[in-house]
Amino acid sequence: MSQPMSSHTTAAFPSWRRLVRGPTLEESDCKDEHRNEECRTSNPIDEAVSLVSHSEVVADRHTSATTTLFDDMDLHENLLRGIYAHGFETPSRVQQDAIPPIVQGCNVILQSSSGTGKSFAYIIGMLQRIDVDKDRRLQALVLVPTRELALQIGSNVAHIGEFVNNTAPAENFVQVFVGGLSVSADAKKLKSGCVIVIGTLGRIADLMKRGALQTQALRVVVIDEADNLLLFRLPEELHQLFSRRQQNSQELQFVLSSTTISTATLEKARKFVTDPIRILVPRRNLSPEGIKQFFVSVDEENKLLTLCDLYESITIAQTVIFTNTSCKAEWIAEQLNTFNCTASMMHADMQQSERDAVMSAFRAGCSRVLVTTDMFARGLDIVHVIIVVNYDLPTSGKDPAYVHRIGRCGRYGRKGITINFVSPEDVALHKEIEEHWGIVIDELPMDFPAYLA
Repeated sequence: MSQPMSSHTTAAFPSWRRLVRGPTLEESDCKDEHRNEECRTSNPIDEAVSLVSHSEVVADRHTSATTTLFDDMDLHENLLRGIYAHGFETPSRVQQDAIPPIVQGCNVILQSSSGTGKSFAYIIGMLQRIDVDKDRRLQALVLVPTRELALQIGSNVAHIGEFVNNTAPAENFVQVFVGGLSVSADAKKLKSGCVIVIGTLGRIADLMKRGALQTQALRVVVIDEADNLLLFRLPEELHQLFSRRQQNSQELQFVLSSTTISTATLEKARKFVTDPIRILVPRRNLSPEGIKQFFVSVDEENKLLTLCDLYESITIAQTVIFTNTSCKAEWIAEQLNTFNCTASMMHADMQQSERDAVMSAFRAGCSRVLVTTDMFARGLDIVHVIIVVNYDLPTSGKDPAYVHRIGRCGRYGRKGITINFVSPEDVALHKEIEEHWGIVIDELPMDFPAYLA
């Protein structure tokens, strides 16, 4: 019988717990991933605020009851066409709560577990708020922490808004701007105007500094992964924009979205987000419902061989393997391929062209196993990822990286499995994860793939 972590020991694990000493990696040779990433994905560890349920927050500010149909949200017909063409049938709970206040022009702070539809909630609300026919100047700005997330959001906006844009050329409707490309070329793209811009913090600030990105007609600012982006000192250009309460006598609307939102994030948001509707969930409800979490007791030197033993089982679907450093991600992928366990690898120290190629192959299903770091933990949506392996646990049990990682599987209510490798040194850390996030993590059973049936 599976035991809860409180009785966790280092006793031998069934069949795949090997005693043979495998190849090792000197941890001291690895650089800290977070020091190298353009926008690091860890958080300061703050105690979560005392939060209330969705319905309590929304009912406080809305006169109408929460609607359960897109047709009842008073959305433009062409926007509805895009929503249904994209495969949506009914809004998720978070979309039911978030879309109406965004459409009404309210400031919104939106927090919900991964895979519940937060991004599409603000995309739909934002598309309802713009008017392409009236003005081709910038009306909506979306800020994100990473290149990959920017490209994903840009693609989703283009698809959902396919019928919203009837008159403007595609390049005047939505553009994505990220680091690693020519800023001069990006500036040229903006000369003829663009209604929606998605980009990373540094590149957007650079375009504003050059005067290429004009904000006179800006109506909506979305900050995705807000708890990450608001950790940093904002570039002066964005600080000035956020501090400006009025845009041509029209209130500038802010939408902040994230899986985890700390007290520090809320305090910083108060400086520029006035009277927001807060759609928040308790910390202990952030673990997605359809994800079953397990642990494997394994010595550090035997983790690789254990992973190889599990390889056939985890490749029944796409799998993401998380580790804490770029160096270790490379080593794990190299060793897996040496053992004829095919795996791809992506981390922040790679060239962006390499990252794009790896991501494209993984999205297309050409690669079934991806070894990565926390750069992949936030926001990225790969529907067919069913299993997450935490080869390394986050360095703190309170680190939101854990819930961001496990949220890569079991998207949109689908089933998923998380497997944590727990060395004797990690037992206390693993127990802290259980206690802080209010979860019970059982020992991995032999027939764990049956949970996906």
